[in-house]
Amino acid sequence: MNKHTENRYKDCSTDQNCCNRLEELRLTRVEYRKNFADHHSVLVVRQMGKIYRVSAKKGQSCPHWDGECRIYGKRPIECRLYPYTISNLWKWRRHVFITFHSRTKCPFKEHLLIPLDNAKRMVTEFAREAFGSGCRPHVYHEPLFLGLINKIRGVFSTCRRDMVTWRVPKLDPEKRNKARNNNNKGKGGNAMITELPESEGHVLGVKISGKVSLEMEKEWIGRTEKVIEEHGRINMLVFLDKHATWGLKAGIEDLKWLLTHMKEIGKIAIVADSHFWKWYVALDRPFGKVVGIGEKYFDPAEIDAAWKWLKE
Repeated sequence: MNKHTENRYKDCSTDQNCCNRLEELRLTRVEYRKNFADHHSVLVVRQMGKIYRVSAKKGQSCPHWDGECRIYGKRPIECRLYPYTISNLWKWRRHVFITFHSRTKCPFKEHLLIPLDNAKRMVTEFAREAFGSGCRPHVYHEPLFLGLINKIRGVFSTCRRDMVTWRVPKLDPEKRNKARNNNNKGKGGNAMITELPESEGHVLGVKISGKVSLEMEKEWIGRTEKVIEEHGRINMLVFLDKHATWGLKAGIEDLKWLLTHMKEIGKIAIVADSHFWKWYVALDRPFGKVVGIGEKYFDPAEIDAAWKWLKE
C-alpha cells in the first residue's frame, strides 16, 4: 500500500522494460496527450499512425515513476495489461489484428497475470480507443496464434508429402543421396549462414548461401535471440546470394519467429542482386512500417550504406 494508490509493483527492484526502464510502451493518442505529452523532453516518441511508442531517454524510468506510480489509478491500458504486453499490431481497412503475450520477465508474473479473457478485453479496448468504435479488432494470444501456425505447417507438410509421393518415383538410398548432392552443386554448393564481421552490438549481419534447412534456421534464430536478450532490440542485415532460398519447414519457422518478435526488430536491410528481392521489399515495406520495422533493399555494391543505415 502506498500514499498514491494500491500498487503491487511498488517493491520491484529488477531492471525490466516496464516502470523502472520505460521502453516501447504503446499508447493511444488519448493516453499520450493525457499522461505523456508534457514529458516529451525526457522521452523518445515514435508516432505510427494512431499509435504512439514511447521510451525514456538513456534507459531511464517512466516519468511518472518515483519508486511508485503517480498515475497508477489512471495508467495506460498496456500498463494495466502488464505482465502481458502487446507484441504485434497491424491494420487492414476496418480490421485491426493484434497479438499479445506474457513472455515478460516480471518477477511477480505468477501473481499478477489476469485471466486471459480479461486480457483480451483490454487489448480490444486498446484497439477501439486507438482506431475508433467502428474498427473490427482481432485479438490473439500468441501461444494460440502459434498453434494456428503449426496447424498450417501440418497442412503444408501433408500436401507436400502427397505431391512428392505422387510425382516422384522412389529411389534407393544411394541414388537419392547422389541426386541430392548433384542438386546442391547445381544450386551453388553447400548451404551456409555466415555471420558477417561488421556485426556489433544490436546490429547483426549474415550472408545466406544455398538452401536453408530447419536446423540452420533454428541456429540462426538462437543467435538473434541472444542479441535481443543482451540489447533489447535488433537491427539485421541479410546478404542473400543468388542461390539463397528456404526449405518449407525452415521458411515456416522463420515466419513464426518474425510474427512473434516484431516488437524487438528495428530495421532490416536486404542485400541482394535480385529483382525478386527488390520487388519483395518494396511490397513488404508498408506492412513493416505499420508494425514499426524499417525495411530497405540494397544492391551488393551498396552494402556499406546498408551498414551505416542500420547503425544510425
